[in-house]
Amino acid sequence: MFHYHSHILPRRLTDGALMNWGHTPGAMARVEEIYNKIMAELN
Repeated sequence: MFHYHSHILPRRLTDGALMNWGHTPGAMARVEEIYNKIMAELN
């Protein structure tokens, strides 16, 4: 089953943790295609 999840990382300014991974946007055409399929099933 396709699903989405995210991680919430509690932070403090002085915690020393680095967010050293890059951000790569998804293919918006594919995102919209999946969104439309989900919405069609919900209606």
